Amino acid sequence: MPSSYEGVEPISISGVTGGSQQLTLLGAEVSLTGNEWQKHPIVTGPEAPCILGIDCLRKGYFKDPKGYRWAFGIAALEVEEIEPLSTLPGLSEDPSVVGLLRVEEQQVPATTTTVHRQQYRTNRDSLVPIHKLIHQLEGQGVISRTRSPFNSPIWPVRKSNGEWRLTVDYGGLNEVTPPMSAAVPDMLELQYELESKAAKWYATNDTANAFFSIPLAAECRPHFAFTWRGIQYTWNRLPQGWKHSPTICHGLIQTALEKGEALEHLQYIDAIIVWGNTAEEVSEKGKKILQILLQAGFAIKPKDEKPYALFTAGSCRIVGKHQRWKATVWSPTQQVAEAAEGEGESSQFAEVKAIQLALDIAEREKWPMLDLYTDSWMVANALWGWLQQWKQSNWQRRGQLIWAAPLWQDIAARLEELVVKVRHVDAHIPKSRATEEHQNNQQVDQAAKIEVAQVDLDWQRKGELFIA
Repeated sequence: MPSSYEGVEPISISGVTGGSQQLTLLGAEVSLTGNEWQKHPIVTGPEAPCILGIDCLRKGYFKDPKGYRWAFGIAALEVEEIEPLSTLPGLSEDPSVVGLLRVEEQQVPATTTTVHRQQYRTNRDSLVPIHKLIHQLEGQGVISRTRSPFNSPIWPVRKSNGEWRLTVDYGGLNEVTPPMSAAVPDMLELQYELESKAAKWYATNDTANAFFSIPLAAECRPHFAFTWRGIQYTWNRLPQGWKHSPTICHGLIQTALEKGEALEHLQYIDAIIVWGNTAEEVSEKGKKILQILLQAGFAIKPKDEKPYALFTAGSCRIVGKHQRWKATVWSPTQQVAEAAEGEGESSQFAEVKAIQLALDIAEREKWPMLDLYTDSWMVANALWGWLQQWKQSNWQRRGQLIWAAPLWQDIAARLEELVVKVRHVDAHIPKSRATEEHQNNQQVDQAAKIEVAQVDLDWQRKGELFIA
């Protein structure tokens, strides 16, 4: 948005490192469908671009105060049955997998000014996940213990699926790091080039933890030190948050693709897209790209395939003089549901019982992991962090047991034996914007409302519904 677009209401935006910027609030009409326009406040200023939320960018329109309309995304997308690239050998189902690029350890621009910043207070919910993540990265050789005059604070970031990303606030180090020629292309230019292809089919790849696959020279590592629980660590691989990491990563992937004689593609750091007029053409191009990256040492993971996914829901209704609850679990891969029911409890209780039921299924089927989906913020927040806090306080609050303590105790004990990832699903979304994730959530919600007497199908037969 042009810098002349300024509002009258002042607002101050402060960052985690203490810096602030004086901006203004500007009213603008926004529509996600192109039909219903609503006025929303947007932060802007002389030196700040107008940044729209991802909900607008995905599939919507934006109308600025001058009356101009801006459209984003692709008008239509057709999906057909094609061979998934995730069937290639060498791909990993482990979301935490880390590769090791077959190149010399990277010499990076190093500062001669020592930067030492103390750790500031972090989100309480991040403490246990970050501790586990540090232990995991140390075991993978991505980080190691060190003693360094440098130190930067950890800045944990929660991802959309509830997991945490270990990032370090290298703001101070970035300020004194020597410049480096930027090799990363301009995103707008890439967009224009992609639009010029006018292809019918597109495919993208997901390079797993690309930065962590790039080895750092030993003499450069002390600059990236950070401290966690009294122990100082540093990165043996390229860290996230450092100003030159995207440039170095982009250049190494570009070199690998050129060496492997990759077919026509566009690259932005570790994101690669290919295109063509047929599904087969795009599939072959995508396979070639993946094979080159795997041979170079990167790890590739099939991003969206979740064979161990379960959606959960709970409901409650009055039958005669009794309050009946029902907990339901939906499997998108089996296309079946399983449920349990009882009397005298609320829908919130049923939501928690559904989690317990999902764990029953995962244990019964001997799954190595579980992707758990819920539209209950209470359940999601409990599994993301409250559970650990309750456990540490002996399942009490202000001297009394927490609500449904036996259920939560059982769930906590079982989570120690199984890798479980929890994702919150927005239950209130228009059908026009509903994804496969939302459709599966609707399935489990519908199943939670069906009377038990109406259903009697077997889980193994992949029927529509099975009630335990």
